[in-house]
Amino acid sequence: MIKCDKGVGKIRGTVGQVLAEYGVLAGVIKRALVENGATRAEAEKEILQYAELGLKDEKELKEIAAKKIAREIMQAIMGEDEDDERDH
Repeated sequence: MIKCDKGVGKIRGTVGQVLAEYGVLAGVIKRALVENGATRAEAEKEILQYAELGLKDEKELKEIAAKKIAREIMQAIMGEDEDDERDH
């Protein structure tokens, strides 16, 4: 069993059961993203990005957050929004 609530996760069961549920979750999330307008490729990319974030330790997550904040500050100063930055 995999249970998550507000960033806290609990896992119970055999390794096989947990991995099977993880696979089911990925499929359910992908279907939901596609139903809400994402392409299959976009949905898969987003799922993989979040899975990779989940593998990072606290230090790495803080570094990522700091870079994101710095990028947002620079965008505000430069008057660019995220769409403008992607076009460059």
